Amino acid sequence: MELVKSQLQHQRLPKLQIAKRAIAIILGALFMATGLEIFLVPNSVIDGGITGISIMLSHLSGLPLGLFIFLLNLPFFFLGRKQIGKTFAISTLFGIIV
Repeated sequence: MELVKSQLQHQRLPKLQIAKRAIAIILGALFMATGLEIFLVPNSVIDGGITGISIMLSHLSGLPLGLFIFLLNLPFFFLGRKQIGKTFAISTLFGIIV
């Protein structure tokens, strides 16, 4: 039983892997933001999922799109933290903030 318990514990990632992951998240967030702000929003195209709901709420309320993306993703952050783990939650929060 001790061996199984120790295998399920959270393992620390090497700094190089953390840096690679952070760069990938930053690039993905920048591509997403570029697509939203240059192509979708100016042409009144609605995306699917949380992003689409955020676009509609931003359009209807006049509040910033990023605010709605952040707020509507928060439940998924907490769910991911509970179901998948701390690393996933931190990566998700970082991506949402970027």
